[in-house]
Amino acid sequence: MSYQPEKLVELAVNLLRDQPRLTAAEVSEKLRVHRHTLRRALKTNGQSLAMIKRALVLEHLDRHDDQPSSLKDVWTGLGFASASAFARYIRHATGKSPTERRAGPHLGPFGTRKGQGEP
Repeated sequence: MSYQPEKLVELAVNLLRDQPRLTAAEVSEKLRVHRHTLRRALKTNGQSLAMIKRALVLEHLDRHDDQPSSLKDVWTGLGFASASAFARYIRHATGKSPTERRAGPHLGPFGTRKGQGEP
């Protein structure tokens, strides 16, 4: 079966946007492709599932920066089991705690200042 890598990546991103805690096997199953096919499509586009998930988590966090929602609302909405697991993930991805990241100017998930040049 022929596939278009760009379309497959787009479908994976959309799926992960709705269900960010899916594993590679679950994403592949939902897209009805072998996990190696998904990995090859991601690699062709210079991406990995981990990179996409990280960008989507940071995008979600950025979306809630201007809202009075608590960090608990954010981490539970993303499917993290605990606040500490969420904090470790954000600290590993950005070098800052979720509170520090929320407090000051920062780069968006695509490496640009929030609101400038992001897709």
